[in-house]
Amino acid sequence: MTLARLVVMSGLVLSGTASVAAPLEWTLALQAWTLNKKTFAETVATCAELGLKAVEGFPGQVIGDGSDQKLVYTMDAASRAKVRDILQRHGVRWVNYGVVTVRGAAEWRKLFEFAKEMGIETLVSEPAENDLETISQLCDEFKIRIAIHNHPEPSHYWNPDTVLKAVQNRSPLMGACADTGHWLRSGLEPLDCIQKLRGRIISLHLKDLPQKGVKSVRDVPWGTGVGNLGQVLKELHQQGFKGVISIEYENWGPDQMESIRKCIQWFQAWSP
Repeated sequence: MTLARLVVMSGLVLSGTASVAAPLEWTLALQAWTLNKKTFAETVATCAELGLKAVEGFPGQVIGDGSDQKLVYTMDAASRAKVRDILQRHGVRWVNYGVVTVRGAAEWRKLFEFAKEMGIETLVSEPAENDLETISQLCDEFKIRIAIHNHPEPSHYWNPDTVLKAVQNRSPLMGACADTGHWLRSGLEPLDCIQKLRGRIISLHLKDLPQKGVKSVRDVPWGTGVGNLGQVLKELHQQGFKGVISIEYENWGPDQMESIRKCIQWFQAWSP
């Protein structure tokens, strides 16, 4: 399949679809943590510059564009209006928010209400187990997804088995935010984890690393490390995955923008 005939719902790949049996309904986004030394306004502008139409905001980033307030679910009405204006001006959607975790039914409801108001589709979180039933009910009520994220071992959700147990017999809007880099840092094979989470993958923090089992190793552009990302995407395609794939770098460096561009180029060139 040529690039011109692959449809990826990222705003990056445009073409006719007559001969494509199953267009890939994937949204390519930038996890704002990648540019955590910049403001949210600067991050959104960077998304637009790169041709990305979606951003995954993280809690605590300074809004910018004249505001020193932060991107938190308790932000005031003026800050919310400022954020909406920034997004609208650059033609970027705020699709995911995370990693964001609160405690107790009242705070979870406030978080879901905030997400609804801002048009956020998925909350990426590492919730306490005693909040899972509350979250399940809120997912169904608000029609907003929760994607449980995995930080490296020994964080609670480092192993996909724990994520599966957390979402079992709960809302179908609950699932996994698959962080392939953190799986590698934990000594796991991303492809194995993706297969194990079949049917429950909501979004990804897609990362590639030069080696497995080392927590401090720096991220590398997609397709240049040991993450077997081509097979990961193939498996997602076979599973019928429809969702957000976020570019995220844990480590800031002078080559950051070039690395992001290489990820985008690799993604554009990939075909199932």
